[in-house]
Amino acid sequence: MVASYAYVNARVGGMRSLLMEEAQYKALVESASLEEAINFLKTTVYGKELGKLASLSLYDIELALSKSVVEDYEKIVRSLRGDAKVFAEEYAKKCELSTIKSLLILKLTGEKAFTLIPYKGLSETMIEKLLETENVEELVENLRFSEFYPVLKEVLSKFDGKIYILTSAMDKLYYKKLYQAMKELKNKDRIVEKLIGSEVDFKNLLLVLRLRGLSKEEVWSYLIPYKYKLKDDELRIFFNTTSVEEIISQMPTNPYSEIIINGVKEYEKTFSFLPLEKEFNKHIISLNKKCFYGDRFHLGVPIAYLNLKENEVRNIVAILRGKEVNLPPSEIMESLIL
Repeated sequence: MVASYAYVNARVGGMRSLLMEEAQYKALVESASLEEAINFLKTTVYGKELGKLASLSLYDIELALSKSVVEDYEKIVRSLRGDAKVFAEEYAKKCELSTIKSLLILKLTGEKAFTLIPYKGLSETMIEKLLETENVEELVENLRFSEFYPVLKEVLSKFDGKIYILTSAMDKLYYKKLYQAMKELKNKDRIVEKLIGSEVDFKNLLLVLRLRGLSKEEVWSYLIPYKYKLKDDELRIFFNTTSVEEIISQMPTNPYSEIIINGVKEYEKTFSFLPLEKEFNKHIISLNKKCFYGDRFHLGVPIAYLNLKENEVRNIVAILRGKEVNLPPSEIMESLIL
């Protein structure tokens, strides 16, 4: 185990040393304008990629940043062997998953939810083609190259404009294949179950909270059928209860208790689950950072690095988009997951 991860850890250590520090985030956030923020970004590890761009439009910058994520995924996958490599290959498909979701949301609502990440068959040319489609149905038909096409095609008959019908079908397929690959991992490599399990718990919890009002059978049909710390009995508590007091009295102690209770309290004040999403994301990022403590000779280290890299790019994009619409620095800083 130690020998197999010596090279991987050396490579990950070098890449991790290039991640932005809090002082750099602060300087980026406090830039006087979008142009100044972009100029500062040129002084970071991303400067080389930005220097290749013919245009420094926000779209082109986001594309360059997302490409750097894919490049790191490819470096990590090439460095691994055996079952760990198979798992990483499956995990990397989240790039395609995220982009297809973003395209569907964009087609349905006009909202650009996430950066569009070119990945394998989902090339820049293909993304441009998909952006030109007239509606969700046409977009799905043009995804025949993707392993997500069959499940999207299947649920289109039930699609009534609610995006979760499509995105949940994709999530279920993605995590099914990921869990199949994870079952083959041995010994300390199983630490990735904590990272993946927390992601799944978070997604299932948000679906249950957002879809209250539908029948239990329908809601459960959308859930990822793999549970980690939030089992069905606990999810039913959130589905059936209507107040913070009921949740506090009925919820058994679990690693997310404080996050969930505070998130539901904020929802009662604001009718938004964004505070809950933010705190859960912070928890997941914290779990990933802990993979670098102590023994590092396991698959959790490269997977955690990739999650931290993705989070960094999301933070940078959030800062640049905030600068574009002149949000105050305090508001931009508050939105970041550090």
